[in-house]
Amino acid sequence: MENFEQQTPPPPAPQGDGKTTAIVAYLTWIGLVVALVMNSNAKSSLGTFHIRQSIGIMLTGIASSFVAIIPFLGWIVALVGAILVLVMWITSFLNALSGKEKGALFLGDKFDEWFAAIK
Repeated sequence: MENFEQQTPPPPAPQGDGKTTAIVAYLTWIGLVVALVMNSNAKSSLGTFHIRQSIGIMLTGIASSFVAIIPFLGWIVALVGAILVLVMWITSFLNALSGKEKGALFLGDKFDEWFAAIK
C-alpha cells in the first residue's frame, strides 16, 4: 500500500507592493485602465506613481502627434517628440520593473504634479 501523506496547501501569495500595477500601467491604454482598476482595489504609492507617469507619457505622445499636422517643421518636432516619448516610456517601464518611484525623463516631476488628483 502507498503511504498517503496529508499535504498542506501552499501559503497564499503575499499582497503585492504595487509592482504589478506599475508594470501593467505601461502596457497600452488598455493596460492603463486595468492598472487603474487594480489600484482602486489595492492602493499602493508605487502603482499610483506609475499610473500618473503612464498617463503623462501617453498624453505627451498624443500632443506630439498633433504637431505633425504642420508641414515640415511640425514633422521634425513630431519626430523628436516621438523619440522623446519612446525614451521616456522605456526608462519608466524599466523603473517600474525594478520597483523604483523614479519619474520619466524631462517631464516626470510635472506629470506627478499635474496628475496629483489620481490617488
